[in-house]
Amino acid sequence: MISRNIRLFFKRSRWLTNLWRELRDRRVLSRIPKNCPHGFLIIAGSSMQDGTFEPEETNYFLTKLPEVDTVVNVGANYGYYTLLARSRGKHVIAFEPHPLNYPVLLRNLQLNNWEDVEVFPVAVADETGLLRIFGSGTGASLVPGWAGSLTSSFRLVPVTSLDRMLGQSLKGQRLLFLIDVEGAEYRVLRGAVAQLKLDPPPLWLVEISVSDLQPQGTVVNPDLLATFDLFWAHGYTAYLLSDRLREVTPAVVKEWISTPPDHFGGNFVFSKISASSVT
Repeated sequence: MISRNIRLFFKRSRWLTNLWRELRDRRVLSRIPKNCPHGFLIIAGSSMQDGTFEPEETNYFLTKLPEVDTVVNVGANYGYYTLLARSRGKHVIAFEPHPLNYPVLLRNLQLNNWEDVEVFPVAVADETGLLRIFGSGTGASLVPGWAGSLTSSFRLVPVTSLDRMLGQSLKGQRLLFLIDVEGAEYRVLRGAVAQLKLDPPPLWLVEISVSDLQPQGTVVNPDLLATFDLFWAHGYTAYLLSDRLREVTPAVVKEWISTPPDHFGGNFVFSKISASSVT
């Protein structure tokens, strides 16, 4: 009886948590726009508005912007990184499928009178059609059960691939791909083989969870090795941003899989240029 009550409590807690997240995200559009210290108006959570959101990733992103012509932001969410790039005069192509996030992204661009950003309300993966997206806000994911989201609560969203959308249109440009898709990175990359082969080689900044936020019953990211292997197969070197851009080798990834670190994940840099030029 006790164990049954405990199971019911956690089941109801997950439902209440997801309900609270949904209500919170529905209220974002009603927030008062604020001047972010990075140089743009934004409606979003407080950390994005005050410029403290993901400080390490933000600083690295800003240091690399002078070296690129175009930023492709997959999983743009409310547009924080899209706004950062556009505020520095970069051409931006942004993808955001969630019906609660997309209007906020558009509103943030409107607040800054930036109508030259290419914005697409579609998910990005390795197929076309319709897919289920679970959760909301910064944790919205194509992965069922991601970050405790309810598998019974989802929305259908259109999906395409980067190769289908971009093809060879960006060939010859200096590109930075920023991918934050909450567990669906491998699917994005499988549909981006032509982009991996572009010349000059793009710089990729990809958020990858090793053992954090995984669905219940999953200890380590099941696509972890395949994700890195795809980059390595195309001549890229991997670096862990949070560890002073330490190179990530196959042996390191295999160690993470055999002995998963607790709640570990982060942003990884993939580049074909020399290690000294990545910093």
